[in-house]
Amino acid sequence: MKHKKAMILDVGGVLATNYTPQFWEALSDEYEVSYEALMQFRKDVRADLWTGAMAESEFWERMSERFQAIDASDARDRLVSAIRPLPALERLAEWRDRASLNILSNHRTEWIAPVLARVYPLADHVIVSAEAGCRKPEPEIYGRMDACLADFADILYVDDTNNNLPQGAALGWRTLLADESGAWIARAEAWLKAE
Repeated sequence: MKHKKAMILDVGGVLATNYTPQFWEALSDEYEVSYEALMQFRKDVRADLWTGAMAESEFWERMSERFQAIDASDARDRLVSAIRPLPALERLAEWRDRASLNILSNHRTEWIAPVLARVYPLADHVIVSAEAGCRKPEPEIYGRMDACLADFADILYVDDTNNNLPQGAALGWRTLLADESGAWIARAEAWLKAE
């Protein structure tokens, strides 16, 4: 084993921007659709979308059926273009020299493909909810990652959603909430450099 430490990183809000709520707000404004109705749609499809029970194409079809004014192709382009790299993505190669890097994300691989293309060469394990068939904060997805990291005693888990952290803490992982300003990066790097 090359490293004693392992780092688990979320994608949205940690390595790349979150597309919400800006994506939904833009759809509401552009297509004159109720924001509340869009939020209800999001709630209705969220579990199936994030666990892969719903194909990406079905998500867009359902959106088009419920909101006939919305152009699904345009909406998809808007969503994908809203996901942009954050500063931590640029630090992965450096971090890889100090710890095993791992990804645990509630997402669709189709939407984060450009980010994953940069991550795959550096990460030891990548678990994306839509491929795993389970999502955070369900214990199963954390258990899968924990099994991959059984040889590591010092694990840091970084997520931008506070509700996702307790499951990691229950497994003995250190947890760190990623803030929008990126101040979490200094704390993560201090952990990486500590003996």
